[in-house]
Amino acid sequence: MRESHMRMTMLCPPPSSVTVPEQQTTSDRWFAALDQRMIHVGAERWHAHVVGIHGEGGELWIQIVPAHQPDRGVVVHCWHMQAIDEVIAALRTARVGSGQSMQIVETLRVM
Repeated sequence: MRESHMRMTMLCPPPSSVTVPEQQTTSDRWFAALDQRMIHVGAERWHAHVVGIHGEGGELWIQIVPAHQPDRGVVVHCWHMQAIDEVIAALRTARVGSGQSMQIVETLRVM
């Protein structure tokens, strides 16, 4: 009985040559969590547009404007590990577009 040999073709590169994406930064995570999110304030709704994220130590300042009113907005001051739900709750109390061009929203809590 004659043995046949088949040649295998590799369709995928070996695991050692696969590029693994870099880990997300804190700014990346916050941007993904907040940008384009619909914010409900009573009967009003607006799409959040993150225009800047700045950090120092464990604190962040996240600049957010409504997509429909980019000259108005808020700067959220929070901890980098703070729960997103706490920041969203704080955004729901902000009076975006009411007089001031930029409002500071403090969400820091004792951690």
